[in-house]
Amino acid sequence: MRSTVGVPAASARPEASPGPTRTTAASPSESATSPAEVAAWKRTLEALDAERAKAFWTLDLDALDRIYVPGSPPWVRDRALLAEYREQNIRVEGLRITIDSTAVTRRTATSVTLKVTDRLTAGQAIDASGTVTTLPSGIPTTTLITMTSTPGRSATPSRAHSRSSEREPKAGWRISTIIQP
Repeated sequence: MRSTVGVPAASARPEASPGPTRTTAASPSESATSPAEVAAWKRTLEALDAERAKAFWTLDLDALDRIYVPGSPPWVRDRALLAEYREQNIRVEGLRITIDSTAVTRRTATSVTLKVTDRLTAGQAIDASGTVTTLPSGIPTTTLITMTSTPGRSATPSRAHSRSSEREPKAGWRISTIIQP
């Protein structure tokens, strides 16, 4: 068993190599985002981070399917890391990512790309013998995170909603890519 625990990228999110995404550039009218919309997307990302932290505490590989699009590069990387932790019976307690800034860069009816600066701020790895290793705080890292709506759930709200509510995230978003800008 290893005496040190590997930590994902500084932000504790897996890094994906640049590749095609299903998003399109936002038109000038779409690129204007309200503070409420940005805050709503930040909350969505924080909820996904909380689910990821739970997966690393419970060693639940299937939980990653609710966070990432299965088969996507970040899903593959986190799944490999979590499988390694599971094999070594290493749990991560209190994994916390702090989001310093968020901006919407692209948006379609089924996807959104956020420019996010975040960092690992807490967590400790606990091995089978009970040895605790505090994860080092990360430096702020900026990535482009593309999220897509879960198949079977519409990301496009009904016409009864206001224009501002059309841009608010709905339940059912998963991360499909994470790239360096």
